[in-house]
Amino acid sequence: MADVLRMMVEQPIPANQRNAVQALKKLGISSADATKELFVFDEFTSVVDRNVAKIGSLAMQKAIRQSDNKKQFIAVTCHFDVIEWLQPDWIFSTNDMTFSLSSKKPNITLSIYEIQTAQDKRKYWKMFSKYHYLSDSFNIAAKVFICFANDNLCGFCAALPSPLPKIKNVYREHRTVVLPDFQDVGIGHKFSNWVAEYFIKHGKRYISTTSNPALIHARCKDAKWVMKEMPKRKSKPSKSSVFN
Repeated sequence: MADVLRMMVEQPIPANQRNAVQALKKLGISSADATKELFVFDEFTSVVDRNVAKIGSLAMQKAIRQSDNKKQFIAVTCHFDVIEWLQPDWIFSTNDMTFSLSSKKPNITLSIYEIQTAQDKRKYWKMFSKYHYLSDSFNIAAKVFICFANDNLCGFCAALPSPLPKIKNVYREHRTVVLPDFQDVGIGHKFSNWVAEYFIKHGKRYISTTSNPALIHARCKDAKWVMKEMPKRKSKPSKSSVFN
């Protein structure tokens, strides 16, 4: 096995691979290993749920490539189901001792449903409340939507009517939560956009105030959102924006 790894390390690996400590921790990689220029993870994803393995692999490769510290990462695994999610630059198969490239991209299909009854709203909020970054409180009068990623429950979003003196028919984002196993792959932004578009189609306006850095960053790059209040530099940043 050492000879195989030596062969793998000697292969050219693109330099545009970067730091991903948080995503790596999700898959069991320590902070010490994550700071190395080259690190090898044996039994990659073998001890986690397969859904966590896929989402975690996607989040990890994305973070490695986007951060500033150049990294080289080798995943040693017998699980073929993570290949398209990990999007490796190359693959070495010990079955036939060959190198190959991976061109297949992962597919995340989101299915979103509105929850109608107060009982179901409470039931689903109970499942998500502890993962909200600010508060576990919830207004039962809100319109509630839940999101599935590839048939796995992953997100909760609620919106409330927001009476404003000069603007009518406005809904405000009340609570948006994505389960930890599904974070860092853009689901939260796509989910909140879908909810915003739902209200726009029904003749409403949609506004949101958030201090979630990932959501702020995603919306700053999305032409559908217009910033109305700049992020604050005190304590936690917040940003008010309107969906057009």
